[in-house]
Formats: sequence, structure tokens, C-alpha cells
Amino acid sequence: MKLDLVLGASGSGKTAEILRRVKLLLENRKNLTERIEDKIIVLVPDQYTVSTERFYLEKIGEKAMPFIKILSMKRLASFIFTEFGIGKNGFI
Repeated sequence: MKLDLVLGASGSGKTAEILRRVKLLLENRKNLTERIEDKIIVLVPDQYTVSTERFYLEKIGEKAMPFIKILSMKRLASFIFTEFGIGKNGFI
């Protein structure tokens, strides 16, 4: 698992850079699955999740969307607890 941070001022090209990286990751994966281990997670501020999902749907198409998760910090916490946390594998 790898974490990349893309930081910069408004208008500096962060969105375009992240889209480029996501497309590259999708192209380089030969056996894409919908398993959690294979997901590309894009972390965005709470108020941008829906617009970001719409943006990626338009830019990369619906066939690639099962392999991408657009999450806010609140959704990330919920996602982690659902996938790995409370009640699973003996974790509290």
C-alpha cells in the first residue's frame, strides 16, 4: 500500500495530476478486481465527495469506477471500521 500526497495552491494542477496518476494506476493493473486490496482511494474534503465521484465518472468511465473509492475523512473512518474494524477478526 502506498500513500501519495498531492499538495498545492488553488489552480496549481492538483486535480489534473491526481487524475493522471489514477489513470496510470488503472492502466498498469493487469488483473483488476473489486477486492479492497486493489482499490485506488482518493481522499477529498467532505463537501467534495459527490462532485469528485461525478468528475471521475466523466473522465474515466463507469467501467473503472468499481476500482476507485472517493472518500472524505468521515467516510474513510467508516470504511475502515466496516472493512477491518469493529466485530471483524476479534478487533474492538
